[in-house]
This record gives sequence, structure tokens and C-alpha cells, in this order.
Amino acid sequence: MERSRRILGIVLICVSILALFSWEKWGRSRFVYDDVIVLVKSVERGEQIDPDMIRIVRREHVSGDMLDSKDRKWLTGKEAVQFVKGGMPLFAEYFSEAGLAADPARDRYILKISETWIDSAPDSLRRGDTAYFYFNGSFVTSAAVASVGEERKTFDVVVSGSQAEAISKLAADGGRFVISCS
Repeated sequence: MERSRRILGIVLICVSILALFSWEKWGRSRFVYDDVIVLVKSVERGEQIDPDMIRIVRREHVSGDMLDSKDRKWLTGKEAVQFVKGGMPLFAEYFSEAGLAADPARDRYILKISETWIDSAPDSLRRGDTAYFYFNGSFVTSAAVASVGEERKTFDVVVSGSQAEAISKLAADGGRFVISCS
């Protein structure tokens, strides 16, 4: 009886050691760690993300809103809206559609188009569309729509300094634009 207890004790100790070894070798990485996306190097504001800049790493304690391995395709082609340090977990808020972020170093600015500047604009205007500005039947310029106001009466566009100047000058003189989009 005592001998069978000793054997049972030794077997239980061996099973425990085997279970601990298995958990550390295969279980922890499978159940505790997740694949997240990081950048190979730091990127500056306005820099576009290409596939060579993306790396998948395994991290413990992943937040639900971190970009993971299935977001790789979504991230490719996006533009950083702020400095992003390489090797750090990424969040969707760090990126924008290419061409929709302001960057004075690249002569790109956000210009708020007031409802007092607009004669007519389509209700279907949304982020990422190209807005075409017409004044007195003549084409003035086009710009990417960065955001649309909640009531769809105002919107922000990404423009160069010369485009901002042309639109602002016409609007300051009392001009109202007809906007079309694509």
C-alpha cells in the first residue's frame, strides 16, 4: 500500500513537471500571446506605410484595439498622422488614408470649408472623396476630403498652400462654390 502511494506520488510529480514544461513550451504562446503588427523602423508624420515596413510579433497582454496580423492589408498604403516609433504596437488612430493628413513640410494643409462658402454640395460627400470646386461655372481646384461635419454642412479638405489661398480669396470676396465629388 505504501509502495503504491510512493509510485503514485512520483507519477503525479512527473506528470506535473511534464505539464509545466508543456505549458511553458507550447501553451503559453498559444493561449496568452497574440500576433500584433509593429513597424520595423520609426516613421515620421506623413510617411506612407509599405509592406516592407511591417513586421508581425507575438506580444502578451494585447489590447483589443491594437492592430493584429489580419490588419496587415488594411495598414499597407496608409499614412502616419503622427510620429510612430518602430517596434511599438500600433493602433488605427495612428494612420490615415494616404493624402488625407496635413503636413506643412510637404505643403499639405487642412482647410475647413464653411457652409457660408458653399452654394451646393452633394450629400454623398465622404472622407477620401475628391471634391471639385467650381466658381461662376469655372473649375477652381480639386482637393481630397479629410472629414465631413456631422450635419454634412461643413467639411475639411487637404490642400496645398496655393490651393488654400485661391479658395480662401474667392470665399473672402463673397464667392460661393458649387462642389461636386468623385
